[in-house]
Amino acid sequence: MRMLVLESDQPHYWPGDTSDGKMVFDVIQRMEDTEPFSEELLAAMKRLWADNGVQECFGRSNEYQLNDSAK
Repeated sequence: MRMLVLESDQPHYWPGDTSDGKMVFDVIQRMEDTEPFSEELLAAMKRLWADNGVQECFGRSNEYQLNDSAK
């Protein structure tokens, strides 16, 4: 999700609610790899995944490095 938020740098790909994108990006930047996701973070990630802009960005994932297992 972090990579999708990073790659959504063009306005027509921005999530409808940019506060979720900012929160996910900020929290993931600070997290340890072994730290569990909070309920708030999971809810924000689910809302982002359902966003048309994020889906469009995922659809063009061949333009940037995204793990095959990202979906």
